[in-house]
Amino acid sequence: MYHLRLKGDHYQMGLKRGTIFQKGKISFPLHLDAFQLEHGKQSEQILKKYFPEVCEEIRGVSIVCTVNSFTSDQYAPFDDANGDDYDSGKRYKVVIDSFADKIKDDYLEETKQLLMGKYGFMCQYEDPNFQTVWSSIFDLESLMIYRAEGDPRKKKFMRNGISGRRI
Repeated sequence: MYHLRLKGDHYQMGLKRGTIFQKGKISFPLHLDAFQLEHGKQSEQILKKYFPEVCEEIRGVSIVCTVNSFTSDQYAPFDDANGDDYDSGKRYKVVIDSFADKIKDDYLEETKQLLMGKYGFMCQYEDPNFQTVWSSIFDLESLMIYRAEGDPRKKKFMRNGISGRRI
């Protein structure tokens, strides 16, 4: 029997649990109706008041990361790139590992650093015929998008509202 061993703050514990779910191919495709969604929002407010740590744990479980390949075995048959995906799997691992071990405080700034390659290979292509088109960070709390058009080591991140309007 597997006994989960967690250490660190609540966010780090949630992050570890999310990583375990991911490795076990466990996902939560939640399709909530309006009532369930509203109930969840109200429950979150109560949790924040009486047990805010659990909100951090849930936030740790719910990392969203995407790369230009399928990361699920279920969708592997649809991968037309046949593995020629410019180290997509390697980049995916750098993101997951960085949020588990390195990114702790200033999530926006540290995520920018992640995309610039501070924690491992991300978007640093040396082939002049293949370059990064853009790197994006979606802040779901403030509903802001931060994106660098091109190599994030050379281009500044611009801030846009979800509507797309530059701020």
